[in-house]
Amino acid sequence: MSKSHQAQLANKREIENYEKLESEIEKNIAEMQETILKKKEELKKAKKIREQKQKYDALARIITQLPDRKETEEKLKVLNDEIKALDESKRQLESKIETRHKELQVILSSAATLKEHIKEEESLSEMD
Repeated sequence: MSKSHQAQLANKREIENYEKLESEIEKNIAEMQETILKKKEELKKAKKIREQKQKYDALARIITQLPDRKETEEKLKVLNDEIKALDESKRQLESKIETRHKELQVILSSAATLKEHIKEEESLSEMD
């Protein structure tokens, strides 16, 4: 075998070796691109989860500042009882006002009648 033939074989093996290496590099590039896409999706999901957790935490802080249901129901019951008492008081006061109004009407009517009687008596006494 001649030196040129050996050099040719060595070059051929080098080319095959480079092609094999190129193939592996392309395969690694494809795998890395796929991994990058998967990691991007994971990052999107993680960002969404983080955003939801922040919203949840904000709502939880607001909720913890509010009174619990039992306390609110008790306050509501007290307020409803007060409303009922005030309504009853209002009804009683309106009834009292109506009674006083009727009494005033009777007094005014009596005063008018009395005034008429006085005028009649004055008229009669003037005639005599």
